[in-house]
Amino acid sequence: MKQTCGVDIVHIPRIKKLVEKHGGPSLENPFIKRVFSKEEIAHIIDRKDPYPGLAGRFAAKEAVIKALNPFKKIADLKSIKIKGKVPKVELKDNKLSKLGISVSISHDGDYAIALVVVTVLIKTDR
Repeated sequence: MKQTCGVDIVHIPRIKKLVEKHGGPSLENPFIKRVFSKEEIAHIIDRKDPYPGLAGRFAAKEAVIKALNPFKKIADLKSIKIKGKVPKVELKDNKLSKLGISVSISHDGDYAIALVVVTVLIKTDR
């Protein structure tokens, strides 16, 4: 068994600035559409303050990319979905679906952080 991890921290005001630069939190915002799936957007967009949720999911996607780097390079953040209130990772690439991926997202003040652990069973010659 092999484990890798990825971590990312995001300054929530930075995400807010990016979102507002493109018209604010909406389903039609180009930044939001480029980074998040429709399901992710629907889960967050109607909140009183959607920015911590957007920042947390952004951090989680970046952490997934870092954790998967030894196995595969992923450039498209939209190919990674962070689903549910208890975050769960879903990848578009079926070849990676057998990986055990755990994610934890936390917020404190102006920051969101995500930690991802990927577990891979490695075949041995024994």
